[in-house]
Amino acid sequence: MAVPYTFATATAAIPLSQLDSNFSYFANAITVNTASTALTIDASGNVGIGTTSPSVKFHVNGTGSIASQIQGTTYGFLNFNTTNNSSVVGLADSSSMYLTTYQALPILFSTNGTERMRIDSSGNVGIGTSSPLSRLSLSGSGVSVIQDGDYFSGGAYYGGSPANWRNSVSSQGGWAIRNTGGVYTVYTGSNPGTAGSVISDMQERMRIDSSGNVGIGTASPTQTLTVNGAVGYNAPISVTGATYSVAATDNWIIANRAGTVTLTLPTASSYTGRILTVKNVQAQTVVSASSNVVPIGSTTAGTAILAATAGKFAKLVSDGTNWIIMQAN
Repeated sequence: MAVPYTFATATAAIPLSQLDSNFSYFANAITVNTASTALTIDASGNVGIGTTSPSVKFHVNGTGSIASQIQGTTYGFLNFNTTNNSSVVGLADSSSMYLTTYQALPILFSTNGTERMRIDSSGNVGIGTSSPLSRLSLSGSGVSVIQDGDYFSGGAYYGGSPANWRNSVSSQGGWAIRNTGGVYTVYTGSNPGTAGSVISDMQERMRIDSSGNVGIGTASPTQTLTVNGAVGYNAPISVTGATYSVAATDNWIIANRAGTVTLTLPTASSYTGRILTVKNVQAQTVVSASSNVVPIGSTTAGTAILAATAGKFAKLVSDGTNWIIMQAN
């Protein structure tokens, strides 16, 4: 009767009938015995080390630490293949560790059974997204941040066909900062919808040139701040009570009371350079609660801001110590 399972040497197959007592052949398995069963090959071809019931093609079981070693003088690696795809993990040359796919497949990284990061077949890296549209796309509670040449952007990337600014995360607009020769330019655009859609209104909003001048609405700022367009402030505050504490957001104050109005001005040292404009619409005085107002024709601080004449106004500027009246009628 022929023996269906054999072991081989370098020159010939060895029938199981010639193996010593450490080897056992059964109808459904081959076992190699030491003090206990060390290796099993079952009827389906599954190989078990440390188990007599291997459930997969190669099943290793044991207690404590289990390690395997693949060693070669030039390289050592594991090659995983399916009918149409293959991947390699290992040392494929003398200086590099490889985690490689040979087809247009992504590499996925998961924790707790959930994908956390992937590298797609074009080399784009996505964290929190399975469809990265740029070299690095972040999605979730964070932001999408992309470095592309001289652009640093969030929620947007420049690419696609035709090349244009596109959003990298659905339902999100984008921004970008570009550095060219020490000039930093800020771009923004609204949400176009689906990821990869063109952000049609992505354009320059502000720039800081190499001398530190800031331009809004202009590409050529000539002063520390150059604005080409309308500048808006908060609406004027109408004061009808006897006292009023000026808020951090107040710019314009209108005293409209049939009696003196006392203003508590912000601490000058906290608002150096801040400008306040005060006017009255009734023939009543406006004064400060503290002696911290320097009149237009003096250097001595007092409390007077406006005289009791309707239509008076004064522009006050903080010098870090007091409020200086710079303009008045």
